[in-house]
Amino acid sequence: MSLNNLGAIATRSSGAGEAGNVSIAASRVSVNNGVILSDATSVSGGNITLVISDLLLLKNGSIVATNSGSTQKNGNGGDLTIASPLIVATIGDNNITANANGGRCGNVNITSQGLFGIQYRAQGSPLTSDITASSTFGQNGSVNISTPGTDPGKDSNELPKATTDASKQISQVCSASNRQNKLTVTGRGGLPPNANDPLTSDVVWQDARAASSQPAVSSAITNLAKLAPPAVGWVFDGKGKVTLVAARTQGQPTGTSVACPKIE
Repeated sequence: MSLNNLGAIATRSSGAGEAGNVSIAASRVSVNNGVILSDATSVSGGNITLVISDLLLLKNGSIVATNSGSTQKNGNGGDLTIASPLIVATIGDNNITANANGGRCGNVNITSQGLFGIQYRAQGSPLTSDITASSTFGQNGSVNISTPGTDPGKDSNELPKATTDASKQISQVCSASNRQNKLTVTGRGGLPPNANDPLTSDVVWQDARAASSQPAVSSAITNLAKLAPPAVGWVFDGKGKVTLVAARTQGQPTGTSVACPKIE
């Protein structure tokens, strides 16, 4: 059932007779800037009963109310009973009220698993969505909100008191007898806690060598540059003496290159 744009389901009495009752049974009731009302200007208001199997939705200043004695200081308010799994109020000042002017207010009885955007207040406000049962000059009514089936500890389980043995959580296929497996702790890794820290693991390598030892590297490179060039051949002097040479020498016989694989 939907009520939109000042739509109303209402009973009114402006004379001596009491206002009639309103009873609605539906799967969903949506009230958008509408009214479900039982109102009596001088006598007692009627009762409102809503039995909803899914959702009651109130939007844009919607009202579910039973009022009495709006023009005179007499008349009691009717009772308002709502049973709905969900009651949701959004956008604007939405109210569920059983108010009276001079007489006793009616009672509000709500059975729901969840109320969202609306709650009970002793006095209503144009800035909030309210559930009220107040009388201007008479006795206030009662507001009873029942939420069955919402026990927070219903599905909870008690944690075991014994701690878990960590040794039993390791697979036995990685036992010490199997030398092919090993466990390595590599550090935390990931993003650094500070933007100025390096994006690496916990262990950061640093060159801790003394500055005095650095010239030895360049010195060794210089000495390597001064070594004699490799031999590329040999010279035979005719007296049985062979000399390895780096280049051919004029006037002297030169042997086959040492790089030749057929040298005997």
